[in-house]
Amino acid sequence: MLFLCFSAIFVCLGFAAKGQVEFKEQVVVEQVLENCKSACILSRPIRDAKQKVTVEMMIRLVEIIDGDPKLGEFTLRLAEDYSWIDSRLSWPDSDVDMISLPDKYIWIPDIKPNNCRISYDSYSAAYRSHPAKIKRNGSVHWSKYRLMKVKCKFDRSKPVLTNMYACTIIYYSSIWNANQLDVTSMTNSITKHVDYVENSFWNLKKLGAKIIHYRDKCCKDLFVLINVTFHFTHASYFV
Repeated sequence: MLFLCFSAIFVCLGFAAKGQVEFKEQVVVEQVLENCKSACILSRPIRDAKQKVTVEMMIRLVEIIDGDPKLGEFTLRLAEDYSWIDSRLSWPDSDVDMISLPDKYIWIPDIKPNNCRISYDSYSAAYRSHPAKIKRNGSVHWSKYRLMKVKCKFDRSKPVLTNMYACTIIYYSSIWNANQLDVTSMTNSITKHVDYVENSFWNLKKLGAKIIHYRDKCCKDLFVLINVTFHFTHASYFV
């Protein structure tokens, strides 16, 4: 009987501790939102306007929806992962290691595809973007899903079964130049999604990424282009 009483006390204390941690997490979220407000959404997370914001970007192929070998058009579902530091979202409480916030409450890097058509199906609409995961030091991780149709280069003199289609998606920022936004970790940072869906007609042969700096003609600012290239072959491909 005494053992049961002690067990009940420990269970109650356990529930109380759990509730206390959850309450602390709520307090942290409220503090972060109160400290940040609209300024965190509209301004870059830097103290000096001359500083760059460094953003790590990774592209993951989720699915090859379909491909038109005659036109050289492929419809792809991609996941984009972004990571950066925003010290305005940090907090001192060591009991709470991470919180989650909808992306509408924080600054998001303005990086988007430039040379393809974007559309949304039920999957992409539901998973267009995830809430951002924010660690205690202000480290932010955020993911976005897109369904895109992209034009690909291929040898028109070759039949489909011996052809390779090089599909390049160009990402860029229309707001921030290379002195304001620095994109890193792109080289070899595209891969298959953990939930990659195999296509019975098309195979992913190879992939790669390259960062290009170019100077804008209108204002002579240096901008960043991120070229992400997928190489597809037919499932019956042979050389």
